[in-house]
Amino acid sequence: MKQSELREIVKQTILENQPQRSPERQSPDREVIEKPDTAPSKPTRRRTLTPPDHAPTPRPKAESVIKENEQEITNKITSRFQKLSKGNLNENTSRDKAIVLILGKTNDYSREELDQKTDQELAKILFGLIGK
Repeated sequence: MKQSELREIVKQTILENQPQRSPERQSPDREVIEKPDTAPSKPTRRRTLTPPDHAPTPRPKAESVIKENEQEITNKITSRFQKLSKGNLNENTSRDKAIVLILGKTNDYSREELDQKTDQELAKILFGLIGK
């Protein structure tokens, strides 16, 4: 026997001994729904070789944003002082509490100096001490 004949015999025996595939079938209870193609087609954007016609808008400086936020916070603090104090100052008012808080955090001011300052100035001092 030749080698080619042996190869053919081996191939046939291998094919005979392999398990056969079952025929593919669809189950009758499943319904296949095709998805409609409703997606809008987007045109491809081409990148130009030249720079854009208009300059990009510059971002706002962080310093101005911080100053605006600081001003808003000081206004909120002063409005809270004015709402709570209502003109009659005693040891329990928010103004006196703020002065005591400032004196407890720093020794830069005396009680008399802080009594003479406005609510707005006290709020700025207090706002400066929050980060410390």
